Amino acid sequence: MYQLLQKFTCLLLGSCLLMVACNQPNAQNMERINRLSLQLDSTNQVVATLNFEEEEARAQKIKQDLEFIQSNFTDTLTQQTAILLNSYKSINEEEEEEKATAGKQEVMLKKELDFTKMQLLNLKHDAEKTDLSKEQFEKYFESESTAVSKISAFVLSKKAEFTRHEAQFKQLQPKVQLVIDSLKK
Repeated sequence: MYQLLQKFTCLLLGSCLLMVACNQPNAQNMERINRLSLQLDSTNQVVATLNFEEEEARAQKIKQDLEFIQSNFTDTLTQQTAILLNSYKSINEEEEEEKATAGKQEVMLKKELDFTKMQLLNLKHDAEKTDLSKEQFEKYFESESTAVSKISAFVLSKKAEFTRHEAQFKQLQPKVQLVIDSLKK
């Protein structure tokens, strides 16, 4: 009887340990989710540096400059001036395409970042509570990982585009301003 009680106690203890071990969140999965969250936070910080208003103001300045030149230039353009104005206009053409969707992009981007952050928190919570099988976890993690990668790539391309526009503007605007100043004389 004592041996039976001892075996039953060992079996009960073993079962309890197994249940506790199965209920512990997988540390590797938690680390993967944390890394993905950090990547999303980093992307969010880049978004905070994107100045959609400044991009719009630059587009307006280019448009005003070109309208002034067009309405006040009565002579033939030199090849150098034509190339300058064409280059200047090309900045605005890219920005005009963006202008139609810029406000929407900014709002949608912020919503997507918030939604993905919430999805990661939900996944982490579910993984901690072990509500997910390994296959389910991998499926959801892959989905969120893809979302974070797409958002990050989009944000980095926007940042590069804004930086390129700013550099082109800073290089060309003073030269265009000289043309404008010569027309005001």
